[in-house]
Amino acid sequence: MGIVALPARLLIAAVTCLSLAAGVDASSMAATAGSTDSLTSAQEDRPVQHAGAAYTSGNATDCISVNVSSPTAAAGAIADAAAGAVVTVTALAKKSCFTASPVYTLRRILVASGSASVMATNNTLIPSTDKTWPGAGANSAYGITSTFTAPTPATSSVTTWVELSAQTATSAQQLVTAMVRVLKTRVRRASDDPDAVSGPVVHAVYVVPADGTDNKRDTSGEMDAWFQQMQAFLNNAIGKKLRLDLDSNLQNDVTFLKSKYTAAQLFNANTDADKLLKQEVADLAIMT
Repeated sequence: MGIVALPARLLIAAVTCLSLAAGVDASSMAATAGSTDSLTSAQEDRPVQHAGAAYTSGNATDCISVNVSSPTAAAGAIADAAAGAVVTVTALAKKSCFTASPVYTLRRILVASGSASVMATNNTLIPSTDKTWPGAGANSAYGITSTFTAPTPATSSVTTWVELSAQTATSAQQLVTAMVRVLKTRVRRASDDPDAVSGPVVHAVYVVPADGTDNKRDTSGEMDAWFQQMQAFLNNAIGKKLRLDLDSNLQNDVTFLKSKYTAAQLFNANTDADKLLKQEVADLAIMT
């Protein structure tokens, strides 16, 4: 069995004080989107883009935006929602970028169980013309408001990506994204659960430094959402997925470790943190 500790560039393990390897929160996940990407393609090619980021081809700059909100989350690039809750999508297009109502595509992509599927695509809504682009004054934007029902997780968390793309007056294209998560809580484990998958697997260890804050990302369902998005991205990019360790309920098997090392020790440039944590896991015999 493989143990993935530091660094966590692949989003397998997390330190919650500073975010292990500076970026395991959902808000810091980004797929590599090239500037020549086909932004209106119906292919499921962007399931794990950076929420709130803009991807452009041509000279489109700061022309469109999309936010999501739920009864428990204010409008923003990322919103958590309860299963079955009504999610509101608010999209804006800056009028100065367009000669008329923009030609746009608004898509919802469901990411679950390591795969992505387009749930809805809409490019026929007539946007309102009296909206305000931030800092640009009244009636400076076209606006689109849409709603959907947050999905109900089956065995683990699910994520819905919302994509808005549009073509500007100069024939440039821009795409922006937002993300809605429905998290399914789970029980914390201090040791490895018996494997439900035979052969070599990747096992996740959720690490909190000795002086770090436990944000409970292993039990909140956040890590499950990360796994699903990562698997969907890999599946699309290379046609393969990681063999993740699963427990008897066929959920991702995640072990919790409160490290004896401080954040300063783990993030010291002269420290081999990966070696330290692997030795600590071995010493505690929390893996089988």
